[in-house]
Amino acid sequence: MGTKIISKTQIYLFANNNMYVCADGGRNNIVIANRENPSIWETFTLLKLENNKYAISSYANKLFSADLGSTLEVTALRDEINAWEIFELIPLDNGYVAFKAGKNKYLTLDEKTAQIYASASAIGKNERFLMIIK
Repeated sequence: MGTKIISKTQIYLFANNNMYVCADGGRNNIVIANRENPSIWETFTLLKLENNKYAISSYANKLFSADLGSTLEVTALRDEINAWEIFELIPLDNGYVAFKAGKNKYLTLDEKTAQIYASASAIGKNERFLMIIK
């Protein structure tokens, strides 16, 4: 697609369940909030694109992708930035942000499984992520 990356920032994401978000290499790189402390799998690179759009890259240089076709799960498996890998970053209060994927769906924490999905229609407590600059 040839998407231009304007800047890169290393970050951690802290979810509403008081756990860090992780691209779990042992579970097919699903994006899940189940880590008490940040380390390599919890370190992401926020890629600023044009028009207030962003992509998120994992420690393995794989992009977050919101499967908007069926499962709505977020994985870190993609190599190229296409529609499912682009997010709008919405600043909230006190360092919190929300991410809007395609089809106007927000990234959300599933409280039962701790997995991240692109399935919320509005921003509530489980769509708020504390973004910590590394």
